[in-house]
Amino acid sequence: MRPWLLRRTPDTRKPASGRAEHRRGVIVLEFLFVMPLLVIQLLAILEFLFVGLAHEVITAATISGARQAALSFPADFPFDDNQPDPATGNDIADQVALRMEDFLELINLEIRPPENSQHLNRTQAYVRISRRPTVQLTETASRGDLALAAECLPKGDELAIGEVMVSLCVPVASSNRAGGVQNWLSPFGFTWSGRHWQVTSRALLE
Repeated sequence: MRPWLLRRTPDTRKPASGRAEHRRGVIVLEFLFVMPLLVIQLLAILEFLFVGLAHEVITAATISGARQAALSFPADFPFDDNQPDPATGNDIADQVALRMEDFLELINLEIRPPENSQHLNRTQAYVRISRRPTVQLTETASRGDLALAAECLPKGDELAIGEVMVSLCVPVASSNRAGGVQNWLSPFGFTWSGRHWQVTSRALLE
């Protein structure tokens, strides 16, 4: 056998340890690229879950408020004392707002003027209550943050005789309080600030 046939070609492959270190570096680089996307997706899922929960609570509060407004109250019980704070419970509008607050406190909302709020972590909401007991008489009252009145305009058909309508208006997110939805995605260019929800419910007077 010829001697040159027994020669070995030089091994140009990298050592096993070098290949492992190169692979680890690739994995770290891939992780750095993918991790921000995973964080954004997780925050988006959580935030929209809270959006759905908050909207369900607001809807339930409005329906309950309409049922409360439709109850038969004593004839001498006033409909409205023209006070935006319902804390006293002295009239029908106060009773409606307090009933709605039982739901809204679950998501740190309250139907109070900002200057009368006793909870620094709650965001103020606004509610408009309308009743039409007779053809000639239509009663309307409002409670809560009057600054939201422009965002809570009447919608739908005109009130029918013997019908009540309750409209609730709340900011989707608050910039300085914990109520509503948290703006977790705002660092990535998506924000709920400046947006409002308006939910309306109707019922027949008892």
